[in-house]
Amino acid sequence: MSKRFLRWIDVWIEDNVASGSGGDVEAFDARAARLTGELLATAAAEGFQKDEIDEEATKVAGLIEKKLATKPEFDISQFGVAGDD
Repeated sequence: MSKRFLRWIDVWIEDNVASGSGGDVEAFDARAARLTGELLATAAAEGFQKDEIDEEATKVAGLIEKKLATKPEFDISQFGVAGDD
């Protein structure tokens, strides 16, 4: 497989899939399928060969599902600090 295509996949997922945005089970599956379709369609439009895309199609779904399931780290600065009681 083309390392260039694999790098492109990683960048596309990083730019287009928010960590932990999987939602509930049904929404998670639907979102993963939609994003997988978008990635593969974009790859074809970017000029990657059909055999490259077909070879990585099953891996792409897993990568997207993993990214959707990953929770971002909690940032306490978003909520402030509790005062003294």
